[in-house]
Amino acid sequence: MPVGRKAQVDFRARRSLPRFQRQLECTPVQAWPKPFVHAWEILNDKFKLPPKDALSVILDSVSAAHQCISAQSQQLTSLEQEKARTIIRKACGRISKGISRAPVAVHQWLFAVD
Repeated sequence: MPVGRKAQVDFRARRSLPRFQRQLECTPVQAWPKPFVHAWEILNDKFKLPPKDALSVILDSVSAAHQCISAQSQQLTSLEQEKARTIIRKACGRISKGISRAPVAVHQWLFAVD
């Protein structure tokens, strides 16, 4: 099994995408997170995109990134649920084997109907 970081569900997957996009639209570029500011500068300076088109590209990329993060978080959640099911199934199997090996008196006590 590889050694490394354990994958965790990303909190950004729960973030409201429309709200975050509106926040970007309403906030001055200088107040954006640094990666967005760098993207803005590249789109404006290097590619000479007008501000409206640059904002559209950034908002589209935010949407695509959000979809990726949401899909990844869903996969991680499914994997964790499957792992929990396996642990519970094994524990129940051990309990069942223990009960089947118990003496008759314990069986009668366990399955007694009042």
